[in-house]
Amino acid sequence: MNLPGRAPASEWAPGFFNFWKGGKMKMLNVEPAYGRDYKSAKVAKADWDANKDFRINDMSSPHDGRYINKADAKDLSILCRYEAQRKVTWLQNEPKARKAGAHD
Repeated sequence: MNLPGRAPASEWAPGFFNFWKGGKMKMLNVEPAYGRDYKSAKVAKADWDANKDFRINDMSSPHDGRYINKADAKDLSILCRYEAQRKVTWLQNEPKARKAGAHD
């Protein structure tokens, strides 16, 4: 179901996202939608897993301000801001830390 303002994954082009490792990983920043906020990362993750909407908060994306949920973000790494945008947590596909000086 596509709601007004939702960014369907089929419309996203690779240039709309930040890339790591030569474009193999796509990252998107989100925040809770519709006035929701969370006091803990555990509650934010539970709502993500329940397929609730989050607002894209990524000025590098033309979809900034649109809504996204887990079903829409299949292969993306999702970083969520919560607790009045003071804290962050990974909701899905957390990138693995690379060793200093490692090159692909």
